[in-house]
Amino acid sequence: MNLHLIAPCLLMAAAASLSHAETFSIRAGEQFAAVRAKLYATGWRADPEAHAGVGDYFGVDRRLIERGFDEVDYCSLGKTFCVFQYRRAGACLRLQTEGEQIAAMRVVSWSRECREQAADEPPVVLPAEVRFLLQRRGDCKQFGDCDSVDAYSRKVARKYARHPAAMLALKNNARQAVGPSR
Repeated sequence: MNLHLIAPCLLMAAAASLSHAETFSIRAGEQFAAVRAKLYATGWRADPEAHAGVGDYFGVDRRLIERGFDEVDYCSLGKTFCVFQYRRAGACLRLQTEGEQIAAMRVVSWSRECREQAADEPPVVLPAEVRFLLQRRGDCKQFGDCDSVDAYSRKVARKYARHPAAMLALKNNARQAVGPSR
């Protein structure tokens, strides 16, 4: 047998097995924040397209985005279940949690499924935090919180300074200065 062909195959199989084992060291009932920390420590990152096909943020998913959990895909109403999407080197990981308070959320299940894409999604999907900010910008006058939206906008702009589509969207949707018209 040709050892030069077998060794790389065994190495790839071992790497895939380790990757699979690493992801599935997650236990049902484990605290979401602890699982998230493990995922980030092993190279998993928020799927930038999480929540793209769902629409606006409300309730628990809105609180999650405000706190920097941009991997949230969606949260249900009632008995709250949330779905979070991650990516690493082209692989996907989907976590489902239960609970309304972030500190109390527990992992219920997980899979290697990627987020389903809607047929009407644009070719370039903005990061979840940017889409959320655009939603808040549209509502800020009604709720009297445009100053806090401006502060959040500065934070998001720093985070996505190297993302041309995000920066263009932020620039185009910045609050216009209010003053006397000339």
